[in-house]
Amino acid sequence: MKKYGIMMAMVMFLMAGCSSNSVRGASAGMGENSHISHSTESLGNNFKVIASGVVGESKGFRFLGIEFSSPSVIEASRQLRNNVDMVGKSAVLYNTVEEYNDKFFLLFSIPTITIISDVVEYTD
Repeated sequence: MKKYGIMMAMVMFLMAGCSSNSVRGASAGMGENSHISHSTESLGNNFKVIASGVVGESKGFRFLGIEFSSPSVIEASRQLRNNVDMVGKSAVLYNTVEEYNDKFFLLFSIPTITIISDVVEYTD
């Protein structure tokens, strides 16, 4: 029975992890109580929302602190643009937020960059 308890403790230790987050964009630098407004009132009547909350993501991998692949803002942006049809339209990204997240495990970590944005089109 004692052997089983030691094995369970080892498994839980190996599965233990933590994470770290940071956000850049519309709410960055505005304090802890800031929020991100998804309102398009400031755009005026010349714009319409094509898509809201479009996401692009890029992941990397580190083993024992050595980075084998790193996440890329360019790759996340490319994925975001591939998730919405902007070809041939006067469309722009609006309310864009970048989130940097690191998930740490015992021997490795997974850094992630996530970009979330609304897409609006100029109608005039």
